[in-house]
Amino acid sequence: MTDKQHKLITLATVAIVGWLLFVPPSRERARHRSASGNAAPVAVKARALRSFYSQMAEVVERDGGDIVKTLGQFRAAHTRALRLAFRGTAIAEGAPAGEQIDRILADSIGGDLQDRPLTDALRADLVAGLRRVADHYGGPTDGQAKSTSGGD
Repeated sequence: MTDKQHKLITLATVAIVGWLLFVPPSRERARHRSASGNAAPVAVKARALRSFYSQMAEVVERDGGDIVKTLGQFRAAHTRALRLAFRGTAIAEGAPAGEQIDRILADSIGGDLQDRPLTDALRADLVAGLRRVADHYGGPTDGQAKSTSGGD
């Protein structure tokens, strides 16, 4: 990747993490940090992941190809955003959900997460997959309600 692509991925990652820091579940994540090493309660973890993936769907949809142009760039931004959002919290502890999330995303985009250009159709499938992940962790997302109402 070029320097410009790295800067764009970093900018997208910072934007996602910045957004996540100002939603109510982030206060719950801070409240449930565990000094003793115990994982967060399942309900808290589910709400945090639902919020994260709902926000991620909104960001990827709004981007429209200006910053994240390939599936590889999305994967890099996704990994960095997860690390920044949950590192050092009880949310990050316990059994990882990554394989299940990857499966949901891969099913949504037609089978695999290999790097390729994010066409409009693939982006729409990816956004739908992110919303399916959010839905898996607690019900329909705000983004689903917005997208059916006609949006901005």
